[in-house]
Amino acid sequence: LKRAFSSVARPSRGYVRRGMMSGNAAGRCRAALLAASALLTQGHRPPKGRGRLNALFMADIGHSRDNAEELTSPWPMGYSSNEGAFSLYEGLRDYVESRGASPSAVFIAGDIAYGGGSATVLNHTRAAFQSFLLGSVAEDMVFPIVGNHDVHYLGCTKAEERVPWRPCYYGAKVSLFKSEEELTFEQWRTNWLNFFPGLVRHALSPPRAEAPQLAGWAAPGRYGVDPGEGSSVYVISGLISGSLWTKRTSDTPDTFADAMSPSGSAMECAFLRDALAHGRSLGKTVFIYITHHFSRGCDDWSLVRQIDVWVYGHIHSYWQDSPSGGTVVQEQREFPARILIGNGGFDSGVIDVVNFGHMREEVAGDRVRVHFDIFDTCVSAQSTCIREPIFDLGHCWSSCHAAAGGYDGGGGPRRAEPSRAGNGIVLDAPRRPNTSSAPLQWPLGRGPWQFQLSGAASESSPGAWLAFGDCAEAMVADAVTSGANGAEAAANVLGGPTARGLGGGGRSPEAAGCVVLTDDRSHAGTFAFYDVGVDGSSARIAFLHAERPGALVIRERDGAVVLGESFWDFDTTSGAGRMRPQDGFAFDFHPESGSDNLRIVGIGWRHGSNATDSELVRSEGSEVVVTFRAPPERLLGDGRVLVV
Repeated sequence: LKRAFSSVARPSRGYVRRGMMSGNAAGRCRAALLAASALLTQGHRPPKGRGRLNALFMADIGHSRDNAEELTSPWPMGYSSNEGAFSLYEGLRDYVESRGASPSAVFIAGDIAYGGGSATVLNHTRAAFQSFLLGSVAEDMVFPIVGNHDVHYLGCTKAEERVPWRPCYYGAKVSLFKSEEELTFEQWRTNWLNFFPGLVRHALSPPRAEAPQLAGWAAPGRYGVDPGEGSSVYVISGLISGSLWTKRTSDTPDTFADAMSPSGSAMECAFLRDALAHGRSLGKTVFIYITHHFSRGCDDWSLVRQIDVWVYGHIHSYWQDSPSGGTVVQEQREFPARILIGNGGFDSGVIDVVNFGHMREEVAGDRVRVHFDIFDTCVSAQSTCIREPIFDLGHCWSSCHAAAGGYDGGGGPRRAEPSRAGNGIVLDAPRRPNTSSAPLQWPLGRGPWQFQLSGAASESSPGAWLAFGDCAEAMVADAVTSGANGAEAAANVLGGPTARGLGGGGRSPEAAGCVVLTDDRSHAGTFAFYDVGVDGSSARIAFLHAERPGALVIRERDGAVVLGESFWDFDTTSGAGRMRPQDGFAFDFHPESGSDNLRIVGIGWRHGSNATDSELVRSEGSEVVVTFRAPPERLLGDGRVLVV
């Protein structure tokens, strides 16, 4: 309580005059009262009666039509006020008024009306959601996630680098396209707590496992949300703002360090670890991670792979890595499902539609299905949108098709229509911990594993390990090694102590393309299964790499089994990921009864006269027999073992 009221106990000069309290001081007092109550409830369960997840989500939203003139200069910030931005709110109105939707919460994945934490903008945004959703979502059930334009109006851009000793300041004050000092961190945070009271009443602070004596996690920076006792879901709000300049004012707590700042990755990983543990302590089985930007904020793949769905914005487009309308089964996946929904109205011409989503949870026996339904509120009435290659022209999509029967706020009727592209996914997961009944743990669990060729005399046998290395430029097409004798023949081909696997002079996985053999286990690849077939006869394989945290798919290219793109690779213009899990090659497996061996059918070793010419290829009638080995901890980094 003392800590909560400390900011009000020492008001700055001018806050109180002639017995009257200014609006700023009143807001601080209100926020302090809310914070005081939060100290008694944060980290505990929500009140009884709150049920399953039933929440709208969107990102990069502009102003409502009623507040169209707010913060629209300097150029190009006026494109926060355009027909696409207005359509989001008006489509939401149609969704609850005409379609009978009854959401209980809203998550805004950053860039909330581009106000930099300005009290005026936040207050108007709060009021707009209450107005257009007709009060169906309580004021304290709207949860903002911090984006770069929520730190400062201009978004903490590269322009700040011109004066590198200065931070990106909080607020909306500008000068020569740079932020200027306006709000302290305390004032900035108070504004968020004041106008989004759910950050105080319902945001959870996961207990800090590694440093309990340090300051706890706090909204709006990093926090969790439990939809209710009847829910299997835990929502994790991270701090990857998308700022190009991550230096903050000196009064910013360490726990509010942006994940892309020098100290931020360790902070985001620590928070993610605590949030996952906290959710599991509450009996949760589904984890939805919401950040403003998608980037390698936390580089510990053992944590990232525990996320089920990652929702984000920042790039003003829509993209998902799963097939439209498809189902992602938790036990089958290696990669979090990704949903980019940055087209909340602040349209920069990347896509000609404005979207929002609806997350809703349903129970089916001992399983839970979380639907991510996507809706269009504006489809552009223009046929083209020319994007200037040097300067982003902003809202080049400037008009929407009229939607007959929709809500008309002054720019024509708008409706919330199911995505014309059929976008959306369903996540299928156990309802409670340790209740999985799906036959998905074949043959030995998801992994991680290292593969040793069967037939080798021991784990230290030369030429025994599968690794990644450079693809050979020339191959002997008819020299394919197959079956249990493959280890001996391949060892003869290698003929020396050094293979071309990763490490020890090998190339990085970005350049190392093909599956090869190595006689050095420290160079062996580490793998995990996903998309295991129901009958256990097929599976895709991901490659896990310690030096470049993350997972990469293994795919086929021109007959060779090669390393594909990484989970982290994406197009910075469209936001589309360069890898989809279904890009992985589906291997044909046949377990050997009574052993840990697997016969991989339809592939073989193609090799030349020395080790640098050997690689795994598709070969009808051939097979490779491998044995599973648990990887040494040291190969996984930081002494941590990936979850099996």
